[in-house]
Amino acid sequence: MMKRIITLYNEKKRIQKLFLFCCLLLSACEKDEMMNTGPQTIKIITPKEECWVSDSFLMEAIFDGQKDSTRTVVWSSSNENLATIDNSGMITLKKEGQVKIDAQSGKLSATYNMTIKPMNLLYQTTGQKVNAIKSMNWSDRKTEVLLNGTWAFSTPKMAPDGSALVFADTISYYDPDIFVYQFDQSKRIHIAGYDEWDDQPIWDTNSKRIIFRSFRENGLGCIYEFDLSNSSLVNLTPDPVNAAWVNLDPALSPDGKKMAFSNNKNGIHDIWIYDFESKTMSAVTATMEYEGEPAWSPDSKKLVFRRDFSFHPKASDLIILDLDKNTTQQLRIEGVERQPAWSPNGKFIVFTYQPGNSLPVISYIDIEKPEEVFIIEGHYGYSPSFY
Repeated sequence: MMKRIITLYNEKKRIQKLFLFCCLLLSACEKDEMMNTGPQTIKIITPKEECWVSDSFLMEAIFDGQKDSTRTVVWSSSNENLATIDNSGMITLKKEGQVKIDAQSGKLSATYNMTIKPMNLLYQTTGQKVNAIKSMNWSDRKTEVLLNGTWAFSTPKMAPDGSALVFADTISYYDPDIFVYQFDQSKRIHIAGYDEWDDQPIWDTNSKRIIFRSFRENGLGCIYEFDLSNSSLVNLTPDPVNAAWVNLDPALSPDGKKMAFSNNKNGIHDIWIYDFESKTMSAVTATMEYEGEPAWSPDSKKLVFRRDFSFHPKASDLIILDLDKNTTQQLRIEGVERQPAWSPNGKFIVFTYQPGNSLPVISYIDIEKPEEVFIIEGHYGYSPSFY
C-alpha cells in the first residue's frame, strides 16, 4: 500500500513538472511571437511621377502601407553613375537611363525601377555669316548643331515627339513666316501662307498643331492655331483692340489645357491666359509695366515672365507668378533678362541674358539660389527652350 502511495506521489510530481515545462514553453513561444511581430511588407514610394536629370528628392519606404520613422532603412543604387542615394533616402539623378533603387530593412527589401529622362536645351545662335539652331544635353553639356545656314532663324521649338523643329524665318526682310523642319526627310516645309507676318511658333502637346502669332487680320496681332493634318487655321484671340501688337508670346501649359500670352487690351501689355475648354481668356497680371514672354512651370501651376521697367528702359527682371496663390516673386538679377524657359524638373530657369552692355548669352539660375547666374552659351544666344 505504501509503495503504491509513493508511486502515485511521484507520478503527480512528474505531471506537475511536465505542466510547468509546458507553461514555460508556451510563455516563451508567446514572447518570441511578440518579439517577431512587425511589418510583413516594405514598399518604396517617390513624390515624382516623372524623373529628370539633375533632379533631387526624397524617396520613402513604407511598411505595411504605413510610414515608420523608427525603422532603419539601407538605401542603394544599382548604378551610381546615373543616380546616388544617401541613408536618408535623398536621391540625386545625374544622367539619363534606367536604374534600380533598393531599400533594405531587416529581412524586408523592395526595389523601385526608375527611368531617368534626359533634359535637352534648344536655342539659337547668331553669327556674322552663319546662324544655327543648337541642342545641348543638360547632364554632360555636350552641344550639337541641328540646323545652320544663312536663314534668319527665330524662336525655334522642338516637337514633343522629337520628330521636327518649328521656327520663324524671314523670306523677305519684312515678312517672317513659319517653317517646319522634319528630321526624317531632312527638309523644311513652309506653312500658313507667304503674304502675312507670322512668327513666335510653338507646338501643341501631341505634335499635331502649331500655335503662332500673326498680323493677318487688319494688321493686328492675333494668335492662331494651325492643324498640320488638314491645314485648317483657327484664330484663338479674335477682335483685338487698341494696338497693333495686341497678342504675342504664346506659351502652352504642359497639361495642354491653357495658353498664356501677352496682351495690351488694357493699354499696356499684361499676362493673360486662354482656357481651351471654355474658350475664354482673362488677365492674370495688371501693372503699369510691360509684361511678356511667359513660360510655364512643369506642373502648370506657375508662370515666369519678363517685366520691363519704365523708370529704367534698359532694365528688365523675371517674375514668377503662383497662379493658385496669386503671389509673385521678382528674381532680382542685374541686367536684362528675356525669353525665360522652365526646366522639366522644375529646378532651373534658363533665359537670354544681357549683363550691362554685353552681348546676349544663354544663362540659367537655380530657383532656390536665384542670385547666382550661370552662363551656358556665351556668343549671341537667343530663344532657349527645353525638350
